[in-house]
Amino acid sequence: MIKRKILKKLYATRLLRLAKRSTRYRDLESMLGIDATLLARYVTGTVMPGTSQARRIIEGLGGARMLADILRRSIEEHGGYIDLAPLLSDVDYLCALALDLSIRYERESIDTVLVPETSGISLATLIASNLDARLVIARRRKENPLHSYYEEHLVRPPNIRRSFYVRQGLLVEGSNVLIVDDIIHSGLTLELMLRIARKANTRVAGIASVVAVGDRWREILEGVRVEYFLYYPG
Repeated sequence: MIKRKILKKLYATRLLRLAKRSTRYRDLESMLGIDATLLARYVTGTVMPGTSQARRIIEGLGGARMLADILRRSIEEHGGYIDLAPLLSDVDYLCALALDLSIRYERESIDTVLVPETSGISLATLIASNLDARLVIARRRKENPLHSYYEEHLVRPPNIRRSFYVRQGLLVEGSNVLIVDDIIHSGLTLELMLRIARKANTRVAGIASVVAVGDRWREILEGVRVEYFLYYPG
């Protein structure tokens, strides 16, 4: 419970910093019922909001809805490819995403965050830090041939070939694993993450992502809790 309260206070602060970019303190004061001077101190990090103030800020700004709205306005698409790089380079926004997802899974006693390289690593790192969990990166090749690896491969004609490797010992048997990726599209990469996690005899608590595209992934991930901010038609 204490950890959850701290995460919510940090979350409220990041949301305020994002809101301040387009809204004056006077308007935020009217919206949230919190003195503008105090809000300024929260934004600058001089003071952290209390539990009730944090709740008021999160509810007043909309929390995940606010983040989804920013995502919807800012998402970039190039020939069917969704590019989240500009948004995920915004530290305030990235931290807010990670805190929101961390709060959603905080009660699951996550001790390991598993992420396929490469684009979801920054988000996964922050979530792991928030949850005091181990960060495990599934690599596309064996980095050290002297070690043993959990490995999974997928080949789908005509041109889909994916391989991932996790060094044995990094995934501890019986641990609670959260799988993180920035975009859920076909679900094939996440299927390989699930196979690796299960091969290591861990429990998969769920999957956390920013955007879910289309519906092809739903059958592959059936029965697994999946959390994201924005659904994007495929």
